[in-house]
Amino acid sequence: MGTTLETIAGFMDARGVKYQLEREKSRILTGFGTKNYKDASGHSGVLLSVEVKEDGEYLIVTAPEVYKYKDGPHLTAVLQACLWVCFATKSLQYEYDYRDGEIRAVVEIPLEDAILTEKQLFRILLTIPTVLDRYDSVVRSAIERGTPPSEATESGRDPATLAGLLGQLPPDLLAAALAEVQKRRGRGDSDEGGGSGPSTL
Repeated sequence: MGTTLETIAGFMDARGVKYQLEREKSRILTGFGTKNYKDASGHSGVLLSVEVKEDGEYLIVTAPEVYKYKDGPHLTAVLQACLWVCFATKSLQYEYDYRDGEIRAVVEIPLEDAILTEKQLFRILLTIPTVLDRYDSVVRSAIERGTPPSEATESGRDPATLAGLLGQLPPDLLAAALAEVQKRRGRGDSDEGGGSGPSTL
């Protein structure tokens, strides 16, 4: 017998995760908090829909409307950013609905004759908020400014990423960080060097 919604609900119960079981739609709704990513209403978190298809042999986890972009001048950059995030990570893919501009994050797993384990489920569930947090600035830059991914993006040195990181610091630490930058510039220090690119999940 394949994986069932009841199996998934049992895994969530075991970890104390809140969820809503919608049997008529063959799905479970749950969600996780985020640190950097905010949804359209400004909430730091992401809604996840967990669906079991094909008699329990196919699992789909979807985060609907993580971004939205329709009929604007930056569409090419937005799609490039989404594809780059897919390239830089494992499992996750972005889907774009041209009809209304919805961009959703999806992880699909063909279980076939395998039975989903609790560890597998939570790796899948946590992949989406983790990727959204890590690469939110890449997609936002494309949406807001039309900035496509670049080598600066890959190294984590693009202005939007740095600004996002600095914006999370308390005022005293921000002042100390800026003072250290000025000190290093005065000495001519540079941190240019080898980098391994983005970590994969």
